[in-house]
Amino acid sequence: MRAFQIAAITGACIVLVGCGSTVRSQVSAFHELDAVKGSTFAMIPYPEQKADLEYRTYAKALASGLTKAGLLETNLSNAKYAVLMNYSIDNGKSEISSVPIIGQTGVASSTTYGQVNRSGSFSATTYNTPTYGIVGATTRSDTVFTRQLTVDIVDANEKDADGKYRRLYLGKVQSRGAGGQIAPVMPYMIEALLQDFPGKSGQTKTVDLTVH
Repeated sequence: MRAFQIAAITGACIVLVGCGSTVRSQVSAFHELDAVKGSTFAMIPYPEQKADLEYRTYAKALASGLTKAGLLETNLSNAKYAVLMNYSIDNGKSEISSVPIIGQTGVASSTTYGQVNRSGSFSATTYNTPTYGIVGATTRSDTVFTRQLTVDIVDANEKDADGKYRRLYLGKVQSRGAGGQIAPVMPYMIEALLQDFPGKSGQTKTVDLTVH
């Protein structure tokens, strides 16, 4: 019996650029924001990000998304909100998944065709229609990386007793997949965060975005 394997569609594969057609993100947000349309904001890097070209790329994408949500980008001295972002990707973890083995499980039907030749003997040929199904399973190992994005929005004009800006919004995005780099999925993580921005405080949702 000749058997063959089919690739299992695992949860990790669904969220991969190159493995599937969507990026899946888990998004959560906590905030004290009301109407944000028309409000001004400024992107503010953390000290270690000031000369980071990667940060500038992501900050530009986030600022563009906030602008599409109705906010207006400006400099810090004129801004109502200051926006900070942080991001990371881990070293990946191996995950074992089960892959079914498909093979012939039996015969659905048999048909025999024959003929009598000139010598009076009979010759026949039988054709079998096989059935297929799961005849076993094997395992596969995939390396899955976890990507994180955190966005803070603070009141640019109000500080607490310790001199820290008052936080008004905390958004977190997590995406898992086989890609060992965060750059290809960052645009989709930002887009997932800004869907229905600022959204309902305390809500966690799953966002699937088609790769384009």
